[in-house]
Amino acid sequence: MDPITHTLTGALLGRSWRERELPLAVATGVLAANAPDIDVFAALKGEYVELAFRRGWTHGVLAWVVLPFVVWGIVLAWDRWVRRRRDPDAAPAEPRALLLVAVAAVLTHPFLDWLNTYGIRLLMPFSGKWFYGDAVFIVDPWIWLIAGGALFLTTRTRPGLLGWAAFAAFAAALLLAVPQVPRSAKMFWLAGLAVVIGIRFRRALRPAVDARIGRLAMVRLARAGALAYAVYLLVMVAASVSGARNVRRELARFGEAGVERVMYSPAPADPVRASYVAETPTDYLRGAYNWLARSGSEVGRPVPLPRIAPDTLPGQPGAKPTMDALIQAAARAPDAQDYLVWARFPFYRVQRESGGWRVRIGDARYAGSRAGGLSGVVVRLDDQLRPR
Repeated sequence: MDPITHTLTGALLGRSWRERELPLAVATGVLAANAPDIDVFAALKGEYVELAFRRGWTHGVLAWVVLPFVVWGIVLAWDRWVRRRRDPDAAPAEPRALLLVAVAAVLTHPFLDWLNTYGIRLLMPFSGKWFYGDAVFIVDPWIWLIAGGALFLTTRTRPGLLGWAAFAAFAAALLLAVPQVPRSAKMFWLAGLAVVIGIRFRRALRPAVDARIGRLAMVRLARAGALAYAVYLLVMVAASVSGARNVRRELARFGEAGVERVMYSPAPADPVRASYVAETPTDYLRGAYNWLARSGSEVGRPVPLPRIAPDTLPGQPGAKPTMDALIQAAARAPDAQDYLVWARFPFYRVQRESGGWRVRIGDARYAGSRAGGLSGVVVRLDDQLRPR
């Protein structure tokens, strides 16, 4: 998931731990929830190196044990050498409680990353197997609304409220600017934002009532937000499981046999729409999914995407390499190796060009998109099948 989602999740977890009685709980939650993404620095080595390394070592089981203690040590050092030196009367942090916050927050990160179609290697460094939840789009403004709304309602300081106002404006502008999000989803999201602001504004107009809302009530409100967050994720997981099952059934009705794997891919900001990719021995089948479809079937008719094209190589004088030899030679190129570590539904496009061959390797998840390195890698080979 995106860094904003991880940050909001960690903050909400920290607020649910009675942050006002447990100093640095929110800070610990935020740091720990983002800690696994330290592997983002792999991008300095190149976008394909990043694909091969990301969501691996720092997201796997070994990191679940190590990272909480790293964050815990940083927070305790800050508490001792900075916070309490600035304010000697400040209550000290509670080490055991903060360690529990750090452990819980770190664990939220791989779970959230598992939810989308990008994938995560949960068993690293012991196994490089990828796992996919296929339940939530990688940037989900409904999570922002639920988690951010709960945090906004439990914020009392003026700087904090101004910060949440700026975040709400940013999220709304981003949502409205994305053309792929339907107007109905935008309207419902803005209505939800208006409800959250209305509740907070009503309290602000009644200072006596707001003053009586104690610390325990704030914790309960944060926990209610966390519960709503969890319910939303469970609903999306259930929709993914059911949607993938429906895709298999409907593809059989369309006459598509031999489906090996199905990916249900949620649409951005629209819980009732999705797309799918189904793998067969020769093709990937891609189509739309709509829970509210009026045609009698939620599953749109599939469009085939050949796994290898062309099926046969163009004629040429002299010896001609086999298609398998071309693909294997292209796959040995460094960038291609890195890309294929991450690719879930790889496909190959082979073209003859002057002095050799051009092989494009892509992933059906991002076919036709402008997703940078995610959309594929091009390898050029000479007539001896060596990378040029």
